[in-house]
Amino acid sequence: MNPFHKIFFVGVVILSVAVGSYFNGTRSANGDQVASIIISATDAAPAAENSQHVGTAQPATSNDSTTSNDIKVNGQSDVSTQNQNDNSKTVLDNGALLKPDLSFQKDAFHLTGSTKLTAGGSAQPPEIQAEAAMISDLKTGRTYFQLNQNFRWPMASLTKLMTVALALKNMDLNQPIKIGEEPGYTYSGNDILNIILITSQNEAAEALANIYGRNNFIAGLNSLAKEFGMSSTNFSDPTGLSVANQSTATDLQKLALNIYQNHPKILDITRKKSVTVTELNLKKKTKLSNMNIFAGTAGFGGGDTGYGDDANSNSLSVFSYANRPILVIVLGTDDSFGETEKLMDWFKNNYK
Repeated sequence: MNPFHKIFFVGVVILSVAVGSYFNGTRSANGDQVASIIISATDAAPAAENSQHVGTAQPATSNDSTTSNDIKVNGQSDVSTQNQNDNSKTVLDNGALLKPDLSFQKDAFHLTGSTKLTAGGSAQPPEIQAEAAMISDLKTGRTYFQLNQNFRWPMASLTKLMTVALALKNMDLNQPIKIGEEPGYTYSGNDILNIILITSQNEAAEALANIYGRNNFIAGLNSLAKEFGMSSTNFSDPTGLSVANQSTATDLQKLALNIYQNHPKILDITRKKSVTVTELNLKKKTKLSNMNIFAGTAGFGGGDTGYGDDANSNSLSVFSYANRPILVIVLGTDDSFGETEKLMDWFKNNYK
């Protein structure tokens, strides 16, 4: 074998070894390779959405998720698939709770050292009897707990939050508005909002819609939902009586964020234990008591509740904790107030 043949032979051997090593590595990566990810207690991966309508709740540190689910409305199956990425840095302004948060990229809360952790490095969640639930920080958009957060559910009177938001955005509320047919009762636009939000009166919500033009008002509700990014939400009436009025915890979180940013008056009204309204023709004053048991209590920042045969009990509540606004959403339960308290207690006991 001459020198040229020897050099050629050695080169072929070296090339064969290199190619074999490359393909062995590729096969290992696609087959037997095991990867490990270290997750800290405060940076755990988002909880996977439960495949059942009611299931084991999962604490979460992000509301990024993709899911689909079916729910029948008037005999039709409505399938919704949504990608959610809402780590918002929205600056809100509603008193002390809503001062600009310049540290939105950091977590305001961390797990306490004594907290019992699951194998995934997350706080042991409470057992929640609800179709869907969520806890999040409204200043950062950070989600700390979520259960079936993208499952569509009838809103019931939570609908009225959007009804009032649309009225505040697009209507002249300085005009008197009549509730009911002749002779009816006439109130200022602002008192109509008080009646809707404090007593959840359906006739008052319909009065707003009729002044605007009912069909146009319903179209406006759906248009505003799109503007807010509520892609899994539908409105069929201004009251929530229809089972077709549906949303998700994720979408309702977006509604709460937009209310907090653009319409804090809604929360100012709903945090009150009672209000007094005046019927303009008779000059009669009436004191209305808030049907929300949290209203008027220390730390309650506002919210709404609703009930229906199809929806069961729902609630959207904002609380002040460590000078921050904490949103708690509970959908489809026998006791939305009790489950809300349970979630808020769990949050206070686990996050400081």
